[in-house]
Amino acid sequence: MSPLISIHLARAIAVSTRDHRSGARHAMMIFVRRKTSEIGDAEAIAAAEERGWIDVELGRSKVLDSDLDLIEDDILRRAAEHASIKGSSVVVYADELPLDS
Repeated sequence: MSPLISIHLARAIAVSTRDHRSGARHAMMIFVRRKTSEIGDAEAIAAAEERGWIDVELGRSKVLDSDLDLIEDDILRRAAEHASIKGSSVVVYADELPLDS
C-alpha cells in the first residue's frame, strides 16, 4: 500500500529557482507525504518555498486515495513517488502566468 500523498494545485512566483525566470509566476502541483488523511496546506506552501518560490497561492487540494502506480501521467506519478520517499515534490508548468491572473 502506498503512503498517503496530498496533491495541491498552486500558483507561485519564482525568486531563486534554477530553471525559471525570477519574478515569473507559474502554475504548479505540489505533492506532500501525509501521516493522516488531513490535508496540510502549510506543508505544501513550505515545500514550494524551500524550492525558491514565494507568494504561493493554493487552489484545490486532495489526498490521493489510490495506489500511486495508477497515476497515468509519468511526470505526476514520479513526483508522487518522490514525495512518498522524500516528503514532498513540486511539478512546475513551463508557461508563465500573467501576474494578475
